[in-house]
Amino acid sequence: MTRGIITGIQRLCLHDGPGLRTTVFFKGCPMRCRWCHNPETQSPRPQPLLHADKCVGCGACEAVCPEGCHRMEGRRFESARCSQCMRCVQVCPSGALEACGQFWESALLADRLARDLPFFGETGGVTLSGGEPTFQPEFALALLDELKARKIDTAMETCGAFPAALLDALLPRVDHFLWDVKDTDPERHLKNTGYPLAPILDNLARACAAGADVCVRGIIVKGVNALLEHAEKLGKLARQLGAGDCRLLRFHPYYSAKLTSVGRPDEAMGQAYVPDDKTMERLTRTMQNAFGRACVSPGESCSQIQGE
Repeated sequence: MTRGIITGIQRLCLHDGPGLRTTVFFKGCPMRCRWCHNPETQSPRPQPLLHADKCVGCGACEAVCPEGCHRMEGRRFESARCSQCMRCVQVCPSGALEACGQFWESALLADRLARDLPFFGETGGVTLSGGEPTFQPEFALALLDELKARKIDTAMETCGAFPAALLDALLPRVDHFLWDVKDTDPERHLKNTGYPLAPILDNLARACAAGADVCVRGIIVKGVNALLEHAEKLGKLARQLGAGDCRLLRFHPYYSAKLTSVGRPDEAMGQAYVPDDKTMERLTRTMQNAFGRACVSPGESCSQIQGE
């Protein structure tokens, strides 16, 4: 059995692939998107997670933290210097601090997921999300094999930022790819994600050429990429590659509480970055015209936020 780390399991998901699904959130990601809805999944290691409403103000975490990340005044947790030693979690008496990230063996996790088989029906199944599932390639492949052995439909939400050689291993194991293209402009993509666009599009093109079931998705952020040009390019890209679907997802700021929990409160992008309904309708029409058909109702919000 192969061992890996996840941040959670979410059941009864309606937007993470076809049918009713159970979604597994992998820890670790090669990108650092400014608008990441699951910032607790970015680091590949277990890390402290603060639930400020449970804090009793005892100061134990402040006393043991070797990096000075905790402040009782105003109850601040700032993780920029955090070494993830987890001492604060170990001494917290109220459960206000917990370890984010649980280790699982692939077969045991598959057994746990198989409990939901009665809910999947003919079209549902399990979706690997994150973070980025391919950031733990051996664990992801092992879990996919275990799921296939149990005759469970598989989907993967991916940013496409993985070594090209890995795609050959994924193709026979993944029934549906939900492929998030963060931006179609290379400069904006690199600036806002920290990762180049070209290798992502190369992997996407190869997946489509191999006949994979691919849904191309793009999250729309006001003031960043809420542009007609971007929507048109995304639709054209999906059409030219032969993707099965193309969707626009609306940014929402619900993740800001998570940034506070992981000790990065100053990075939150608030309501000012949320596109309004008219913008989403206009962008969606543009994307659909470029793609060649209607795909999704205007203004659909981002679906892959853990705990939503």
